[in-house]
Amino acid sequence: MKKILLVLFVFISLNAFSQLQVKEGSFKYLPGGVIEDKVTYTDDNESPMALIKISTENIPEQERMRLVFTGNRETQILKMPKTGQMWIYISAEAATFIDIKHPDYGTCKYYLPEKLCEYCKYEMVLQYVSSGMSSAVTQQNNYLTIIADQPNASIYIDDEYVSDGFKSLAIGTTHTWKIECDMYHTESGSVMITKGEPVTIEKQMRPAYGFINVTSKPESGAVVFIDNKKVGTTPYQSDKMASGTYKVRVVKDMYKTTEQTFTITDENTTNAVLEMSANFVNLNIETDAASDIYIDGQYKGKGKWSGRIADGAHFLEVKKDKHRTVSKNLNLVLGKDENLKIEAPTPITGFLDISSLPVKANIYLNGKHYGTTPRIISDLLIGDYTLKLEKEGCASVTKKITIEENQTLTMKEQLPTGKDVTIKTDKTGDKIYVDGSYVGTTPLTTNLSYGSHNLKAERGSQTAVKTVEVKTTTVRDEFVLAFGKMVKITSDKNGDDIYVDGKKIGETPMDVDMPLGKHELEVRRGKLYETGTVDIGKDKLSNYYFIPKKEPLEKYLSRGVNFITLNAAYSIAPQTSFGFSFGSVKKVGWFVSAMSNFDFIGFNTIDKPYEEVILTGNAKDTRISVTGGVIAKIGGPVYFKAGAGYGMIIRCCETASGDYVEYTPNTYKGVDFTAGLQLNLRNLTIGIDAVTTNFQMMEFKLGIGFNWN
Repeated sequence: MKKILLVLFVFISLNAFSQLQVKEGSFKYLPGGVIEDKVTYTDDNESPMALIKISTENIPEQERMRLVFTGNRETQILKMPKTGQMWIYISAEAATFIDIKHPDYGTCKYYLPEKLCEYCKYEMVLQYVSSGMSSAVTQQNNYLTIIADQPNASIYIDDEYVSDGFKSLAIGTTHTWKIECDMYHTESGSVMITKGEPVTIEKQMRPAYGFINVTSKPESGAVVFIDNKKVGTTPYQSDKMASGTYKVRVVKDMYKTTEQTFTITDENTTNAVLEMSANFVNLNIETDAASDIYIDGQYKGKGKWSGRIADGAHFLEVKKDKHRTVSKNLNLVLGKDENLKIEAPTPITGFLDISSLPVKANIYLNGKHYGTTPRIISDLLIGDYTLKLEKEGCASVTKKITIEENQTLTMKEQLPTGKDVTIKTDKTGDKIYVDGSYVGTTPLTTNLSYGSHNLKAERGSQTAVKTVEVKTTTVRDEFVLAFGKMVKITSDKNGDDIYVDGKKIGETPMDVDMPLGKHELEVRRGKLYETGTVDIGKDKLSNYYFIPKKEPLEKYLSRGVNFITLNAAYSIAPQTSFGFSFGSVKKVGWFVSAMSNFDFIGFNTIDKPYEEVILTGNAKDTRISVTGGVIAKIGGPVYFKAGAGYGMIIRCCETASGDYVEYTPNTYKGVDFTAGLQLNLRNLTIGIDAVTTNFQMMEFKLGIGFNWN
């Protein structure tokens, strides 16, 4: 009986010094880890769960299966065995501790060091330390590291993807590994985890690709199709292609399509040479140099043409405006080239019988001189013409005529020799003389022949003279004679433009016969000018001297300006973008503006919600804004701008695979509203604007540029 009690005492003592424990510092959050199947891994209260991956030390595989995990009353735990590990899914919101029990190894109560987040992944190490055993001395785990020479290779340990290529595993256990990479053969095997240095497997991937060079004979430039996909034109050199068999087809106009099968082998270049059979005849055509050549209704050239035509029947036409078309049926045979000389199309003509009073008027048809009237003009091509008759001292006559086939158009025209003109002064009753002959008093209407005439008006001892030109190009002329004073207008530099009452009359220096009274004089030299009001009178000044000066800013702006600015914008996102604005304004005008950060990753995102992928934490933005609107002058050089358009800012998050997904909470798309102020100085423009997208995102824009009249 004493022996039994002694054995029982020893057994109890040994168990008192044997225990389960969570390895210090081993509980860790796995960055970027997210449970993808969120529907399955929710507890009975439909609350999200978290995943804890538990590695074990000194616990054999069969004993690991006997582990029991429980929590507080609100916590639910789902146990899932894995190779070398035990995974438990636990209620994320309710869990505060885990009770771990084993029928032989005892119990362990572990209080979670942090609140678990929904659908997140964690890891920790569970140890069994028996009496007389030191976990610090005995190595229980070691790392298995898989290294591939291709950076894009995917590494799997026990069929589980390992993003960083290494994993801590129990010593003495055997595990499978696999390396996959596009365009390379898959490498795989198994390995036992041993003590000491980390177990490392390095593999040089074996290429599973080759290349193909495609050439076509007898000519290059054929379109290349590989497995019915267009890839380029001959000569064609491919990029890497997976080893295997491919159908190669070459297509070129005027040749029969050729297709062959070729095999690409690992690390080799396959030279694919395809012979094409001609499917054309060389055709040379020559005709009248001004005639157009058509084959089957398609224009080929003027005068002569050489080229390739498919064999068989074709319809040849030689055309020329207002000529009879020459046509010919062709039957082309492969291997037999054709050289054709086609007669010129024959003209279609009519006649014109033209006479005039007075006679000897010059005849022009579409600007070409055909002699003088009277005349019969034969062999005129049919169609519309502009007929013009001209004779010195007469007004010209211009008419539209139509010449018809084998018809004679008869015309007889009267050429006007003069026209009625009106002669005025600033009063009635002044005597009027034309070329020295008295013709009446003002106001006077009389008929004058075309050409130059000297007019004179008399009012007592005062006279006013003027040389005028009676033109055929105006319907009715009116001449005003002014009793004024001859004044001299000069400036500090000859050649400046002179304006009187807003009308340019010549250049400095100039003597001007100006009517009595007040007049606005202006002398301009490019953008320099001087303006003055003068009072012409008998006893007033007869010499006026001007010095053009730089015009004031208000005068410059009053003519209206065009402007262009280069813009930079900033938002608190933070986000910067660049662009330009362009517009035109006098008192009221318009403007357009375009802005972008020139990063278009937002148009290449994958079609998948960001919640369902593993994110790296890196992000990029795509910003585009196009607006337009109205700009109006407030006062001085200050203008107000307002407008609208379309804009977007797309937030893109990087996934573990290197792709990007759109982060919708920070993505804005829709109407852009813009408003701001613009300062227009001489040749310098500065603008400050605020832009908002759907009133959700605001950015501020500064623009600097130049303007011009």
